[in-house]
Amino acid sequence: MTRLRIAGALLSALALSAIPSVAGAADPEPPSGCESTTGYSKDGSLSGKLTICFTEEKKYSHTKGEQMAPAVSVKGECRRKTLLTWSEQGSCKWTGDLSMKKDGVQQWKERWGKATGAAHTGDRTIRGHYQCRGNGTYTLTLDNIDMKSSNGGIVGVWEPVHPEPVTLTAKGC
Repeated sequence: MTRLRIAGALLSALALSAIPSVAGAADPEPPSGCESTTGYSKDGSLSGKLTICFTEEKKYSHTKGEQMAPAVSVKGECRRKTLLTWSEQGSCKWTGDLSMKKDGVQQWKERWGKATGAAHTGDRTIRGHYQCRGNGTYTLTLDNIDMKSSNGGIVGVWEPVHPEPVTLTAKGC
């Protein structure tokens, strides 16, 4: 009987080691990370920076309540060159085509844009949720960018800055 119990214990231990761990069975995390691009006015006195990110944001579902969900964001900032450093410009506006691919296949493409006021008010970031489409390599691209910074606070006078397209690639979902 003792040999039978030992054999049973050994078989149980062997069976448990063959079961995948709970951590391995969990869903992969959504892609994450950020990339930026910066452009300058012709005379170099103004700059515009755009940052794209894969992130997570709170989302409400009628069936699951509030939870974290995959999201993308684009943040725009304009700066003016001063004697010693760069300072933030209040007024900044931009538009661009934001697209997402999974494993090289385009999932969606949308025109995004935002304008911020001269008083440094408001959020400079646009956010949007997306549906994960399985584990793989996700690519986020912002191109066809048109970005302008206010020229010295003169109302209605805008100076183009020229950020290059930016791409971010990350694995997840």
